[in-house]
Amino acid sequence: MKKELKAFRILTLLVFVAALLYVYAGMPERVGVDFTEDGTFTEFVSKRAFFYGSLGFAFVANIVFMAFAELLARSQKGTFAASIQSWLGGFHGIVNLIMVISVLFLGILNNPDHAGAQLTVLVYLAPLLLLIATVWLFVILFRKNAK
Repeated sequence: MKKELKAFRILTLLVFVAALLYVYAGMPERVGVDFTEDGTFTEFVSKRAFFYGSLGFAFVANIVFMAFAELLARSQKGTFAASIQSWLGGFHGIVNLIMVISVLFLGILNNPDHAGAQLTVLVYLAPLLLLIATVWLFVILFRKNAK
């Protein structure tokens, strides 16, 4: 299971980089990052700042997850610790997927060619993934308490 989760984390990180490059190519020079309920942008950053900021955030987030997983692996042993490490690996991949969704969402909002695109799937996918990860964690915790 560890190898599959590691492959999932790496794959989602590569998908994030690919999505960021794809979105970057179609973005205007001023990228809207905050908007009102009616879709009017209120805050803008440069295209370059968006790219490097997103890349930097993903890098730091992945380093933090890997450091925490390594710390957990060194301090805890046993089946419960292995279950939590597996959950953390899966959650790490889910966070990477949420970053992919966020970049694609902002890319669609900032690209005038995609003005009529359906964003419903992107809006509900990230919370659904977080819900699945949370339920998975509770299942692990309840299994430990049941033993």
